[in-house]
Amino acid sequence: MAKNMANQDLVRPSRDGDQFHYHWAARQCLTLLPGSSDLVAVSIEGASRLEGAASVEDGDELIDVGLYYGSEALEDARFVHYIQLKHSTKHALEAWTASGLAKTLKGFTTRYTNLLQKVASGKTCSSEPVPDRRCRG
Repeated sequence: MAKNMANQDLVRPSRDGDQFHYHWAARQCLTLLPGSSDLVAVSIEGASRLEGAASVEDGDELIDVGLYYGSEALEDARFVHYIQLKHSTKHALEAWTASGLAKTLKGFTTRYTNLLQKVASGKTCSSEPVPDRRCRG
C-alpha cells in the first residue's frame, strides 16, 4: 500500500498539470458559442489534424492548445494561436526563467518558420500613404 501511495505522489504533479490544461482549454471552448467570436476550432495536445501529420521537427509536441479563428484550415484561417501552458505544483511560487522557456521558444520559432514556407502570405504593408491606411493584400 505504501508503494502505491509513493507512485501516486510521483505522477500527481503531471496529472495536476493535465487537469490545468483541460480546464483552461474548456474555458476557451466557451468562445465557440455563436456570437462570441470567430473561433471555429480548438485542438488539444497538438495542432489540428487538418494541418497534417504531427511532427516533432515542426514543434507539434509543444502545442498544448491550438485556437483556430475563421477556419481550421491554415490557408483559410484568419488567425491561429498555438499555446503551451506552464503549470507547476512543486514550484508554484518560482518565476519561469528564460532557460526554462528555451525549448518552447526554439520549437515555436522553428514551427513559425516552417509554416511561413508552407502558407504563403499575400498581404503587403507599406509605410507610404494608402487611401484607407490599411494593409492591402
